[in-house]
Amino acid sequence: MVCLIRPLREADKAEWLSLAEGYKAFYNTPLPAGKYDVAWSRLLAGDGVHGLGAEFEGRLVGIAHYLFHTSPWAVRVCYLEDLFVSPPARGKGAARELIHAVGGAAKAAGATRCYWSTHEDNAEARRLYDQVARHAGFIRYDYALRNSGEPDRPPPPGRVSDSCLGDSMTEARTTLPAQFMVIARTLAAEDPGVSIGADGKKGFGASALKVGGKIFAMVSSDGAFVVKLPKGRVDELEAAGQGRRFDPGHGRLMKEWLALDPGSSQDRLALAREALRFVGGAR
Repeated sequence: MVCLIRPLREADKAEWLSLAEGYKAFYNTPLPAGKYDVAWSRLLAGDGVHGLGAEFEGRLVGIAHYLFHTSPWAVRVCYLEDLFVSPPARGKGAARELIHAVGGAAKAAGATRCYWSTHEDNAEARRLYDQVARHAGFIRYDYALRNSGEPDRPPPPGRVSDSCLGDSMTEARTTLPAQFMVIARTLAAEDPGVSIGADGKKGFGASALKVGGKIFAMVSSDGAFVVKLPKGRVDELEAAGQGRRFDPGHGRLMKEWLALDPGSSQDRLALAREALRFVGGAR
């Protein structure tokens, strides 16, 4: 699907409203009709917020709202506030193009960073976000301001870790690196057969991703990202300088286990999916 990405315009209001209501319904934060009117007016006027639309065959199928703000560490930062594509148009590139368009606007405006957030269990969206951006392990909290006009709803249990772009931070209350936990949650959402080894266990695979009781990815005691892959694939990645055969500590290299180099250009989530297919393929 080839989409036209462009600024929102007056004639888009009805289609924009349908998409905006769909977005707010997804996050269970519906608004009174008057609030949508105010938001629409501000978007058209560029009153501190900006809007883009994804048009396909003459219809608006996706929207993105973004804004710029400052911080003590940067003069200008871009925040992608809202991103929504109608369900029939998903998986065809509209969301990707909207993200790239916002990124382009951020660069043109001289912003030094562009970031956004989503619920940790929004697996469909996060599959895309993992391809176009990086997750830095931030955990977001919302302090309720009862006079803000927004619904006073605390996030549901288990939905406190959001997907953001930003400065590096270690995820709280976990012994595993934040990036590994993101991979673990993503794969567990995609495949109910995926589980995480108990942290209380000691030794090989104490904190590992498993499928059918078999380990396919883990973090080693020295902090390396380790995956189980076919021997030929391990040979290929080692020859390319992306990693080395894994040594669990007894001096015997494991032919089907790769310890990824910290500076590797390989996508860790993609490698974990590859390992999951390899180990779990017999299910």
